[in-house]
Amino acid sequence: MARARAAVRGRDQELAVLRAASAADGGRLVVLKGPAGIGRSALLEEAERMLGAAGVRVLAVRPGRGGDGSTDDAPEGGAEAGRGGDGGDPYALAPLVGAVRDRFEQFQDAGLAAPLGALARIGDAVRRDGGGWAPAMVIALDELFGRLGRRGRVALLADDVQEVAEPAPVLTAARRAGCLVLAACEESAQYAPGVAELLAAADQVVTLGPLDDEVAEALTRRLPGPRLDEAVPGVLRTALGPLFGNPGTLLGTLADLRGRGRLAVFRGRLCLRAPQEPVELPAGHHLLRRTRSFGAPAVRLLSSLAVWDGFGVTDLPLLAEVTGTDLTECGRLLDRLIDAEVLVADAAGRVSCRCPALAAAAVRLPDARRGAALHASVAERLLSRRRTGGADPMALADHIARGGPAVALGRPRIGWLLGLAADAEREQPERAARWCLAALARLSPGDPDHARTLTRLLNLVVRTGRYELLRDVLAGYAERGCAPASLTEIRLAAILLALHTGEPPAEEAVRSLLDEAVTDREPAGFAQWWFGRPLTGGGGRGAVFAAETGGAGSPGEARGAVPVAGTGGVAAPMVARDAVRTAGLGEPLTDARDAEPAAGTGGSTTPTHARDALLTAHAGGAPAPTAPRDAEPSTPKAPRNAEAPAPTAPQSTEPPAPADPRHPCAASAPELMDLLSTALFGDLGACERVWHRPVRTAASRRAGRSHAGPEQPAPVAPSVADLATLTHLVLGARYRNPGTGVLGVYRRVVDGYTAVDWSGAMSAARELELSSGEATLAHQAARLFAADMCAARGEARQAAEWLADVRPVPGLAGPRSWVRIGLLSRAGDDRRAALLALRVSRRLRRAGVHAGLHLLLMRAVRIAAFADDHDGAADLLEEVELLCGDTGTDTSESLLLARGLVGRDVEQARQAVELARNRGDLPSVLDTCLVIARFAEDPRPWLREAHELATRCGASSLLERVRAVTRERGVPAPRSRGRREAPAVTERRIIDLIGEGLTNRQIALRLQISEKTVENHLTRLFARTGCRSRVELVAASLGGRLGRATT
Repeated sequence: MARARAAVRGRDQELAVLRAASAADGGRLVVLKGPAGIGRSALLEEAERMLGAAGVRVLAVRPGRGGDGSTDDAPEGGAEAGRGGDGGDPYALAPLVGAVRDRFEQFQDAGLAAPLGALARIGDAVRRDGGGWAPAMVIALDELFGRLGRRGRVALLADDVQEVAEPAPVLTAARRAGCLVLAACEESAQYAPGVAELLAAADQVVTLGPLDDEVAEALTRRLPGPRLDEAVPGVLRTALGPLFGNPGTLLGTLADLRGRGRLAVFRGRLCLRAPQEPVELPAGHHLLRRTRSFGAPAVRLLSSLAVWDGFGVTDLPLLAEVTGTDLTECGRLLDRLIDAEVLVADAAGRVSCRCPALAAAAVRLPDARRGAALHASVAERLLSRRRTGGADPMALADHIARGGPAVALGRPRIGWLLGLAADAEREQPERAARWCLAALARLSPGDPDHARTLTRLLNLVVRTGRYELLRDVLAGYAERGCAPASLTEIRLAAILLALHTGEPPAEEAVRSLLDEAVTDREPAGFAQWWFGRPLTGGGGRGAVFAAETGGAGSPGEARGAVPVAGTGGVAAPMVARDAVRTAGLGEPLTDARDAEPAAGTGGSTTPTHARDALLTAHAGGAPAPTAPRDAEPSTPKAPRNAEAPAPTAPQSTEPPAPADPRHPCAASAPELMDLLSTALFGDLGACERVWHRPVRTAASRRAGRSHAGPEQPAPVAPSVADLATLTHLVLGARYRNPGTGVLGVYRRVVDGYTAVDWSGAMSAARELELSSGEATLAHQAARLFAADMCAARGEARQAAEWLADVRPVPGLAGPRSWVRIGLLSRAGDDRRAALLALRVSRRLRRAGVHAGLHLLLMRAVRIAAFADDHDGAADLLEEVELLCGDTGTDTSESLLLARGLVGRDVEQARQAVELARNRGDLPSVLDTCLVIARFAEDPRPWLREAHELATRCGASSLLERVRAVTRERGVPAPRSRGRREAPAVTERRIIDLIGEGLTNRQIALRLQISEKTVENHLTRLFARTGCRSRVELVAASLGGRLGRATT
């Protein structure tokens, strides 16, 4: 019942129609029609409750309900429409007699026994003899409804009347007797004879449309149990498309996800597990049941269209051929599925599934046609037509790409596919990427086109964000190897796939590539840095393999491996020690004015000139110089499972082609690897050499001035970016972060944190934890952000759990201490936090670990200044100055902040706040405003901004501090900016949130009002309604008794 009542949210207009019909004199017949799952039954139940409260006696007849009581709002989609009713009881006399007998005592009329007995006998005779409508039925029905209405108004509610062959005679008889009749039917059955007769006889027909997105999302939040994660409604909205506003489908999909373990409780929220996997409609959904009712050919047709992008009606003959269906029958099924709203057709004749969730469910049906096999079959037929010029080349290329290795292509056809990809590269890069991948899989590693195609594919993948395509590239490398010249690009592909998916490769050959260093200069292998462990048994940073002359550049056997000195399994502690000094995770926030706000996974203390070195390389300047090498890159032997060594690519006497400026990767693959190494592992020397080159981009010149004082020769402030930003800098302006996968989700954590959208940031952190793959460096940094946000929100236990999950990572020492002192400060132990920060900073600075120290010290200075710990603040200021000297960089924000807060210089502190605001670091702005408010002559603007930011992020502990400083300074309490809602709207929202179990303080945070305002609203509500408790208030709201009180 709670679910049904929740479903009537957003039906104010429909309920108003029903109220008007109830208030009218005489009999009325109102029919509610709508698709399955739209909420017809829930609306009838709400009408039953509403009429009962008004003193109307209600007789509910539900012929469409089975023995289990299922309705159109049930999770599996409800009764199927248009079955024509029960042939044994075409007028639903038995349900009517049963309903009256169940409520016999309510009507208190012994005279009802005679018409009930007559109707029961007539019904038995109809079922036994199959007779039709008889005059005796009219007499019995008129007597029955006449007696029912003698003692007051009676309402007859009939649900799922499409299950009755002829519902009109009974319902019109009730109207003749003066009863209010409310009937509900499924929209798809409106042309059935019995339902059409009823609709023609109705006084009013109300069509139920989908709920608004806001109402549907509110419906998911009112479910019992743990609160739904903020990201789940968005995922459902995308998957369900137009069905998101269908409450039966929405709630049924949620129930199905939970039943299959896709929804799991994590850290107090109901989250979607493996969010990268598609969301499917439940197996019992009415659209799937309807498709199965049309037979196995309809199932094959639906599953084929689910994987056939761009299918048009002109492709119908081809579809009929590959599915083994008669063309006429196939067309008829297509029409039936469109009429049943399983499929939709646009004006151009393209046909597709109703929503992505339906397509995902269709491919799993028992008689479904699998995607690759379907495309291969289509491609073979199109290839035969191509010889006569009767096939669309782009459609053919799509089917070849999706058909996999089952489609055999000769060398000329491969060249044709590559030419088509080159033509489509600019306007349709995703298609071009698939075509390049299909061609690459059919080229031998020694083919001259193999290396060029691999380069083009990498460029297209970077532009489109389709990093999953690289799995097939790496699988092909593990099976067949590659030419020596392509090994660097293969390693780059492996790194890109690991960065964006967080999944270690399945192939041992590819794992060994990730165990190696990005170049030969890093102290640890990529897998050790990213996954926290080597992926093969060799340990360290992997092995460098040497291949025989003429062998393919694929990973060789262990016996041919020559380990790099000092990086074996025994040397792992040394690698970790060196990682502490040179790699590490970067500061979670950038300092440069023009850098994007980011955090956490940069893996380096990359200064702004390092960033601009990367930009310079992609603007046409020289790449970052690399350390000298003693030998040429080695080439490993072919893998064991290769049938024969892959041929070496022919040596070309022509110079390498210049980088195509149209491509996102303007540098060559070796140059990109060097740049990636510089970005991730902080090769400050290489950055310095590039920075002093005479040619600098305009962006680098602007960055050099961003923090320079008026009398300084434009020194460079440190800038540390998260991995998504670093990858963008390395790969160029056209790099696309897909928004999913490890880097995409982590970027949302960072952006949400810095923009004080902490609900979104926490949701992204939970999504990262529940995604498939291993925990990466990005996971560790996201956990630190989550711990800090929970601490600021007063959720100490959650903060401790997040922090405990962060594994020991050398480069995370500074950021981890940054979180720890935040936890101490939120708990009120400011002096201990400042001492801890000072101790940690000194230890890390002596060890040469600078990653995250500026952020740690800035927070510590704010904490000490807020607590009036003058000695501690002075010591921290000295530490900031020493750190600036150690790193050789100008950190204007750190120095301005420390000197301004320690010396209580409002002007210097204001400049530091402006720098933090310009780079989008709103949490730092919030903390700094709180400190300045303690000593500024006019604290009100500082308190106002701190209050606004703390309210936006829901930081209850910081709001308490704002109130404490307000009382201390004796100024009026700050109020949130923005248009104030009308009291009626606010009161309704307060009642809804009480129903969700929120306290007054939690309600105040949610509505961005003060706790006192919530109390005042409740006091007025209690006075107007007569309710004496919050429970009574919610009950009165659910009972509809507050309609006038809150309007």
